[in-house]
Amino acid sequence: MDWTLPHLPTLLSQVWTKLEEGCQDSDNPWHTPVLGTLNRNRPALRVMILRAVEATARVLVCYSDNRASKVRQILSVPQVEWLFYDRVAGLHLRASGTAAIHHVNSVTQAAWKHKPVINHLQYLSPLAPGTGLPAAVPVAESDLHETELAYRNFAVIVTVVNSFDLLIVGATKDQRASFTWDGEKFVPQWMVP
Repeated sequence: MDWTLPHLPTLLSQVWTKLEEGCQDSDNPWHTPVLGTLNRNRPALRVMILRAVEATARVLVCYSDNRASKVRQILSVPQVEWLFYDRVAGLHLRASGTAAIHHVNSVTQAAWKHKPVINHLQYLSPLAPGTGLPAAVPVAESDLHETELAYRNFAVIVTVVNSFDLLIVGATKDQRASFTWDGEKFVPQWMVP
């Protein structure tokens, strides 16, 4: 891709293509972006796996344990930021938007069916992520099958993107562009790097 094109709509199209490539290729640097939430009065950052991209709906998707702190943070303050970085290509992308948590609904059912069964195990812990380990881990007692127990802890985080801030670090000059959703379309603007 030619990231030096001066035509902003083409640049926005390339951003969505790069995001889709990041979603599909685990070796792509945009496969593992950073997701930022607000934890009371301070930012909270973590590396996530980009699971789905839908350009026409302006959507970025990742998965989480429903008991994770990021889920509580998003439920409290749904504004989030994603940071994508490709050192080799010299691309920095911030995507700001509004996130929603999906839990035990049609969105999570569809995502759950596409996950390899082995990956279901990460949602089976009786303890929430970030919990200190006790001397003995409690045993989950339930009549439910392990897959159903894991699914009950599974959540899908869907972010609707409201703006992009793209920095292209070049050999001779840097370029920066913003794309802000106005309710109908992304409004592009070149920015001072």
